[in-house]
Amino acid sequence: MEEIFDDERLNQLARNTGFIQRSSGRLRGSDFVKLMSIGLIENSDLSLDGLCDILEQINPGASVSCQGLSQRINSMQAADYLKEVLKEALRKNMTAPMHDGHAEPLSPFKRIFLEDSTQCSLNEKLADEFRGSGGSASRSSVKINLICEFKNHTIQDISISSGNVPDQSAAEAILEHIRADDLILRDLGYFATDVLEGTRDREAFYLSRLPKGINIYLSDHKDAVPVNMPDLLNEKFPFRSETDSDVYIGENKMPCRLIAYRLPEEIVGLRRGKARRTAAKKGRTPSRDYLKWLGFGFYITNVARDIWSAEVIGTVYRLRWQVELIFKSWKSLLNIHILKGTRSERVKCLIYGRLIAVTVMTMCYGYAFRYAAERFRREVSIYKLFNWLKRNRRLFEAVHTESSDTLFNDMEKNIHRFCKQKRTRKTTLRLIEEQIGYLDSFSENEIGKMRTKYPFADITTLISDALSPFVIFTGVVFAGIIFFFRYLRQLEKNKIPLFNSQY
Repeated sequence: MEEIFDDERLNQLARNTGFIQRSSGRLRGSDFVKLMSIGLIENSDLSLDGLCDILEQINPGASVSCQGLSQRINSMQAADYLKEVLKEALRKNMTAPMHDGHAEPLSPFKRIFLEDSTQCSLNEKLADEFRGSGGSASRSSVKINLICEFKNHTIQDISISSGNVPDQSAAEAILEHIRADDLILRDLGYFATDVLEGTRDREAFYLSRLPKGINIYLSDHKDAVPVNMPDLLNEKFPFRSETDSDVYIGENKMPCRLIAYRLPEEIVGLRRGKARRTAAKKGRTPSRDYLKWLGFGFYITNVARDIWSAEVIGTVYRLRWQVELIFKSWKSLLNIHILKGTRSERVKCLIYGRLIAVTVMTMCYGYAFRYAAERFRREVSIYKLFNWLKRNRRLFEAVHTESSDTLFNDMEKNIHRFCKQKRTRKTTLRLIEEQIGYLDSFSENEIGKMRTKYPFADITTLISDALSPFVIFTGVVFAGIIFFFRYLRQLEKNKIPLFNSQY
């Protein structure tokens, strides 16, 4: 950690990027980095007066006026400088020692990469450079894309872009990081068959959900036609809760395992209700094929069956939600989403500064996680540890006084305070370690949370499903009545009696 904030290295980097142009300047590069990173952990919404006050604590000789500091923050050189420091910090954080004490289903893989993104709203005046994703969202937003390594709890890469840039445009970036025997778990937004093929070509592995709209073939023959998987499963395996098939997907007919879970009725009802509400907002209605698709959970992987059975694949995929917990801690504890300002240079300085702090705190978390796992076989809560590092300015003082050894010793002494409490509901790691089947891992608590979030989803689904046959019957009857009256009008127009009086 002290290497990241090494004064000599930071000041040299400041000169290389043009942030420091005069050796006689009162503001050093290292002072600026500490100010914009760990200096804002306690209060992310400080005024310029507050920033100058913290800067004076970091270096009493760095006497800079509010106007002078504002000019520095609003310069492109400052943004470029902090971006380079972030790159250095990421390289340092990836040198953490390897930790092999993981659950059996995860042990065959050297590294496990998780990837996702989160958005932060910005002032609308920044829409030209940071365009928002549209709809009801802000006209201006920035997207932070994160690739993290789960086994050692390190950050592999962080990048920022406009909020309207789709995740799929960043799908190929992960190929630069993976090596043989690595595993990738990502959200559907990053799905791309060519990237999955690239992963396989590098002798690495992937586990992904399968989006609807991707053709599925039972043969790689050139004349093979795609199959409707929900219809096939309902016809061939109506009573099977899970199936494991060798299939081919996409235009190139990429071979893979397809695992299909027939989901519990409560989950299906909630998923369909959510789909109907989402479609209604856009003035649409979901198709019957899509509603059938939502009755199943489809996953694809190239991991062999002797490593993962079909039952546990969905459980392993739950690891992806660890990224959501990371983003939640960033926003709730570090306020990374509070980015005030109308200058893009200022916003970039704020983002890069906080990401430097995030990287350093993640290094602390990774150390604590490995220590707790090896000594006590316990899991550390990222929320508890980040709070502890913030409290009493522990991280700030450790960096400011170059006493990281003392900080890590205190972490070891207080490790039990950071561990997750033992509870009835098992954590994701416990579920994987005990190899609990995916369909068995749905708890009443989890379903209850989904019902709380979408209280009328299953009710609307039941009503709509029940009304579907009635609606069809009513439509047929109504069409028949219209046809009959049109027929009568045609007879009257041609003066043809409906019944012949001779009979």
